Amino acid sequence: MNETIEISEFRNNTRAWLEVNCPAQMCKAMTSDDDTCWGGRKWKFASDAQKLWLERPKPDTTREP
Repeated sequence: MNETIEISEFRNNTRAWLEVNCPAQMCKAMTSDDDTCWGGRKWKFASDAQKLWLERPKPDTTREP
């Protein structure tokens, strides 16, 4: 398979996964530092959607920081 097709397939799969799994609130542009979530044991989440997004399992083809 050529690289262009692989990249296109990856993008399409990623978009489809995000549409199903990413809370709508997390798809909006960040407007303040509260929108940034670095996690950690004592993190105070700004919203339930933020917590869900950080804790939701990601596909094996992605990496988290």
